[in-house]
Amino acid sequence: MKSRLADHLIADNIDNDFIPTDFSRYAKNQVRNILKHWINDQAINRQNVEAITIDWAESMDLDDAIWAEKTQNWYCVWIHIADVSEYIPIYSPLDIEAFKRTTSIYRKNSIINMIPDELSDDVISLQPNGPKKVLSLQIDLDDQAIVQSSKYFESHLTNLMRYDYSSFWDDFDNRDSNLNSQLHLLHEISNKLLINRLKSGSVIWYEDEDRRLYLWEKYEKPIVSYSEKISHSIIESLMVLANTTTGRYLAEQWVDAIYKKHESLGERSFYTSSVWNHMWLWVNNYTHFTSPIRRYVDIIVHRIIKAIERNEEIAYKKNDLELIADHSNNTRLKIEVLWSEACHEMKAEKYLEKTKMRLGQEPEVYDIKDYIRLSVSRRKKMPNCMKEAIKHKIDTTSIWKWWWVVWVILFWKDKDLKEYLRDKLLTNRELRPGRILNMIVQTQILKWEQSIFESCEVENSNKYSVEILLHWNRIAYYSSNTWKLWDMNQIKWKVRLTIVEKIFDYFINL
Repeated sequence: MKSRLADHLIADNIDNDFIPTDFSRYAKNQVRNILKHWINDQAINRQNVEAITIDWAESMDLDDAIWAEKTQNWYCVWIHIADVSEYIPIYSPLDIEAFKRTTSIYRKNSIINMIPDELSDDVISLQPNGPKKVLSLQIDLDDQAIVQSSKYFESHLTNLMRYDYSSFWDDFDNRDSNLNSQLHLLHEISNKLLINRLKSGSVIWYEDEDRRLYLWEKYEKPIVSYSEKISHSIIESLMVLANTTTGRYLAEQWVDAIYKKHESLGERSFYTSSVWNHMWLWVNNYTHFTSPIRRYVDIIVHRIIKAIERNEEIAYKKNDLELIADHSNNTRLKIEVLWSEACHEMKAEKYLEKTKMRLGQEPEVYDIKDYIRLSVSRRKKMPNCMKEAIKHKIDTTSIWKWWWVVWVILFWKDKDLKEYLRDKLLTNRELRPGRILNMIVQTQILKWEQSIFESCEVENSNKYSVEILLHWNRIAYYSSNTWKLWDMNQIKWKVRLTIVEKIFDYFINL
């Protein structure tokens, strides 16, 4: 049976615009209805619970809260996750919008939200501004923090304290704080969980790379303080515990779901609709349960759990889950490409700035030749700042200051700049075709490489031909015969011009 979700992928052609920055009018109308009329809560019974949150200071989309208690021999841990699926019915406009995005994307000064911020930063977020609907997971651990039992239930959460990773230390280090014993108990449990993971062969300092997807270098300010390491460790350990417990629960229920597959430490992980090992954590079943505000897969997992607990039919078939997993994997890869390009752009801007400071003036094209050649050799896209600098110099300086870069640019992926150069050299005739061809045999992408072009010119009494080879493969050939109105110099000019045009066409269409 064809998945209904597939219709939305095809209809909206989202592969061409896979990170939309605005929401459909239908989704916005759904948000207005939620804010005005609230929702019809389908939970049979919600308990009242209390917990704390620990997140980044600037975060608004808080989707996890934690609490722990200790009996004589055991620990009991509660992990409360924002009940996003209760606000967003399956196949509703907001659900389709979240499906398209698959994740929130964090930029340096802004966020591209998976769910509109009126909900993600307020109504659904576990901010301490009133009881919030959550899907709760209670896990009983023995004195060595080994899972003994677990259960899910729906509840209303009151956030007792919103900590960030730094402010956490104020109460952790203050014995008079009301929450001091709670924070130390969470730290005690997280340490034992880390020890258990070490014993099992897991990587100790594991950070879920899908928890947040960034379009900037998130480690610009590395975490160095002891206090921040403690708070990060608590959240990391409990979220891994929740995801591992949930993965095991779904596998034991023998239902179709979405898991994380990680076959080896040297490879990336990805989503799959089948139970699979997660080699990084050294567990058999691992899924995503803890971040439904910022990750679509978690919403799917919540819906499956709630259907099981409510004795309802699960809405997703195997092919639905396969489609969601594949789409989430593909979107993540595309986001990583954008992230790489953004980093490439920032590095180019810094390079131009440093070169300008070193020279005391705007750099010439020759001054940035090493950066250009290295980027081309790595098949990277032309940074916009570098492209504009080159175009500016081409427009304002002598051709002899930039002509050498022509063939390097032809190897770049930027079609716009290639066409710009063709117009400059051929339409405006700023360089004779013979001079352009002479550049071919001198072309080096990297300065230590030999020339990568070969030219072969043949001239006899009535014929002239030129053949151009790139890595021993012919990319252009043209010949012409003399006739009574043309001398050999005219024939050479015509052949060379045609060859140059053919070479430009070859690289522009490459």
